[in-house]
Amino acid sequence: MKTITGKLTRTIAIIDPEKSYSYFVAQELFIEGYEVATFGSARECRIFCLENEIALLIICTPQMSDEIKFISSLRRLFDNENPQQTLVLTDTLNEEMLKFCRSLGLRNVMRRQDELNQFKRMVYKLYNSPGKVMKKPAFSNIIGVDHAIKEVFQLVERISQSEMATVFIRGESGTGKELIARAIHENSHNADQPFVEINCAALPDHLLESELFGYEKGAFTDAKRTKKGLFELADQGTFFLDEIGDLNVRLQIKLVKVLEEKVFRRVGGTKDIRVSMRIMAATNRDVEKAVAEGHFREDLYFRLNVLSVTLPPLRERGQDILLIADHFRRQFNEEHNCAVSEFSQEIQSMLLNYSWPGNVRELKNAVERAVLLGHYGEITPELFVLGRGGVTEDFCVQKNGRGISVNIPESGISLQQVERAFLKKSMQMAEGNKSKAARLLGLSRETLRYRLRKFGIV
Repeated sequence: MKTITGKLTRTIAIIDPEKSYSYFVAQELFIEGYEVATFGSARECRIFCLENEIALLIICTPQMSDEIKFISSLRRLFDNENPQQTLVLTDTLNEEMLKFCRSLGLRNVMRRQDELNQFKRMVYKLYNSPGKVMKKPAFSNIIGVDHAIKEVFQLVERISQSEMATVFIRGESGTGKELIARAIHENSHNADQPFVEINCAALPDHLLESELFGYEKGAFTDAKRTKKGLFELADQGTFFLDEIGDLNVRLQIKLVKVLEEKVFRRVGGTKDIRVSMRIMAATNRDVEKAVAEGHFREDLYFRLNVLSVTLPPLRERGQDILLIADHFRRQFNEEHNCAVSEFSQEIQSMLLNYSWPGNVRELKNAVERAVLLGHYGEITPELFVLGRGGVTEDFCVQKNGRGISVNIPESGISLQQVERAFLKKSMQMAEGNKSKAARLLGLSRETLRYRLRKFGIV
C-alpha cells in the first residue's frame, strides 16, 4: 500500500459499537475496491488514526445520549484526528436521531435499510476526490474481512507482482485454494495469458501423464495424432496443479524437471519442449508428513515451496461465516427465483457455532439447500442439515479433586468449538462483564478481548 507523509492513505474506517452490521458494510466496500478498517469503539479508531489517514468514517447504529463515553470519544476523534467525511447508518431516522447527529456536527445520515446502490453512491461521493481513481482489488471474488483472510489478501498482492515464481497454496478442502490461484494470476503481469488447471486426483496415472505432457502420434495404441499437453497450453501463462499431494512418485520426478528447467518431452517424444510460465500447486494434505513417509519427494517439495500461501479454515474466520452465508443467500435467491429473508439471530448463532469441516464449500451447499427448501419467507433452523452440530451435551467438562475430566463425543469436536463455547459461557456467567469473565477463565482482560474478537463474540 502506498504512503503519503508517512501515513497509510485512503482508508474507510467503520465504527460499530454493537458489531451488528459493520462486517456486512465492510464486505460491500471491500468488494468495490476500498481499503476498509473496522472498530468496535471510537477510541480504537482514534488509535488507528495516529498512523493512518482516514478518507471516510462510517458510524453504524450509533447509540444516543446515554452513551456518554462513546459520544465523548467521537468528539475527540473529530477534534484531534483526520476523518475528512462522515456517514451515519441508522435504523431509526427520525427527528431525534437527526438532532443527535447534528449535535456532533454530522450531516450525512442514511437508513441501513436503504437501497444498496444508494449507499454505494453516497460512499463514492464522500470518498472520492476529483480525479481519484479507485484501485480494483486483487481478490474481489473472495469474500472476507477477518484479520486471518486479510493477511492472505496482502500476501496475494505481493506474490502477484513476483513474475514467474512458483507458488504453493495450502489449506483444508473447501477453503478456496483455486480462487487464490486465480486471484494471483489475474493480478499478475501475465493476466492476459492462459490460466490452465488440472486436478491431479481426478484422473488415473496413465491419463494424467498424457494430459500434462501431451503425446506424439503412435506413442500408444489410441494415439492417432499428436496432442499438446497442458504444460504447452499454459506457455506464457499460469499452470495450476490442484491436489498435487495425489501425484504419483514417477510423475513427481518429471515435474521436478519442469520446475527446474521449464523443459519436458511429450509421451513417446524425443524432442525437448521449452516453456515459460508460473506454476502453482495446491494440496490439503500434510506434505511434511508425506515427505517423511516417502510418499512425496523432498526435492519437489522444496521446489514448490518457493512462495507459500496457507488458507485459514472457515471456523477460524469469525464473522466472515455470516458474510459468506449471506452472500450465498442472495446468490441462490436470484439463481432459484426465491425470496428468503435475512438470517435470524438464532440462525446466525447456529452458523457461528458449527465447526464447518467442509469449509466454504460445505457452507455454500448448506445455504443453497436452506434457500431451496425455504423458497419464500424466513429460513428456520431445521432447514440447515449440518454434518456435525455445535458443542453438544455429549461434550462435558468437570472439575474434581484430581483435576479436570473431559468427555468428547464420538462424532468428534474441534478445539475452536470448545474455545468458543467456553468464551460464550464465561460471558453469560459474568453477565457481560469482561473483567469477571477473564477471571473465570484465568485470562487477562486484554487476552479475553482478543479471543472474543477472534470468534466474533460481542
